Amino acid sequence: MEASAKYGFVCVHKNEEYDTPLLAGLRNVIKKKLGKERSVSSETGVAGKRNHDGLKILLWSIALVLVIVGLFVVSENMANNNDLAIAADTTAVDSIESTASLNNQELVLKGAISNIGYSMKLHISGGEVEGTEHYDSQPAESLVYINGFIDDSGTMQLYEYDQGKETGHFMGVLSEDMYSGTWSSSSGKKLSFSAKVMSMQAYEEDSQKPFSTYRPRFKKETSEVNVEVGFDYPSSGPILLVESIRGYIAEVLNKNFWWSDNRAKPKYNGNLADGQALANYIGQFKVKTLTQDYRKDNMGLDILYDENIMINNICETDTYITYETSMSGCHGGVGWSETFGRTFSKKDGHKIKILKNTNSTNFMQLLIQTVVNEVGGSEGLNDSFFQSPMSEAEPYLVNGAVKFFYQKYEIGPGALGEIQVLIYKNDILPYLTDEAKKLL
Repeated sequence: MEASAKYGFVCVHKNEEYDTPLLAGLRNVIKKKLGKERSVSSETGVAGKRNHDGLKILLWSIALVLVIVGLFVVSENMANNNDLAIAADTTAVDSIESTASLNNQELVLKGAISNIGYSMKLHISGGEVEGTEHYDSQPAESLVYINGFIDDSGTMQLYEYDQGKETGHFMGVLSEDMYSGTWSSSSGKKLSFSAKVMSMQAYEEDSQKPFSTYRPRFKKETSEVNVEVGFDYPSSGPILLVESIRGYIAEVLNKNFWWSDNRAKPKYNGNLADGQALANYIGQFKVKTLTQDYRKDNMGLDILYDENIMINNICETDTYITYETSMSGCHGGVGWSETFGRTFSKKDGHKIKILKNTNSTNFMQLLIQTVVNEVGGSEGLNDSFFQSPMSEAEPYLVNGAVKFFYQKYEIGPGALGEIQVLIYKNDILPYLTDEAKKLL
């Protein structure tokens, strides 16, 4: 029906290799009609092979004529806008005219998938679409990445991605003030969706903009606590990369900055474009909770409780960016620290998986030998390290190598301190994912 309405013809493959559900459905309809006609013929006493064959040919001809006439009627109905689906498409075409009018446009959408609220920020250029999506129930930093395309009729298909893996698909029509249709999960679940166009404006092309950052900082020292927060915050660059790293920084601050297990963690819901507001919120929350800990646990000792977190852009190439987080603190006794990192694709900001086959004997021997060489021998290293040498923190890319970071006490006594090793491309190449190989 859709093909006849758009193009004026229908092509059906009657080959077993192309036995699609639509073709099977059409065949079953004809069979049922033939079956009923044969039943009637039998009941009225029609007999004889020659008569039966003639009737069979006649019935097939009638069925084919009925199908063609039906398609023609449907096509006429569609042309007269009696069909709601085609009428909706016509409205979209009238509203948007063509994708040319959407070239380098930024759209902000807000709506719901069934009863699940969400919002989108989309950039449309040359029929291609990319952007981000945020579900209302999730923290501000939890973004889903979107790409897809829109055709001249206003039909827009969008694909959701989480860390490079497709998680959902939007299929709908974009009009001047609404985007609606059907959303499908990766498992095949289908739900209706609609979203209102909150704004549509010219978009400054950013794909060629260099990635740049500034340094929001919070520092406060009282008679009881000392708190410092600082990070390299994206200020400009490709939108997907900028928003991905902003979300990552907010996630680290909200979830990883030594928050007590028996107390609620912070939840920043402000504007992620304002890095200083994020630093102030986290810093003030830390001052408040750390002061409570000091007054509860200090036992009258005149010693500051000290904690700080730094999130730094430590490596940037044409293909990837790596951020490293360093946290440390001291509550009057032995201090502690933790370091970890993450590598992002410069193309679309997704977090890159670095290694594969890490359980292989050859890989483990390579990593063990590298660590042993770094610390000057195997003496003092835990027995468990030789059984499972992978670091707890995920490795990341830096300067053409893969960096492994072991926290203090992780694989040996505190005297060893933090242990970091680099394994360069030529040695670790067999254990890199395909994407990591290309980036290095």
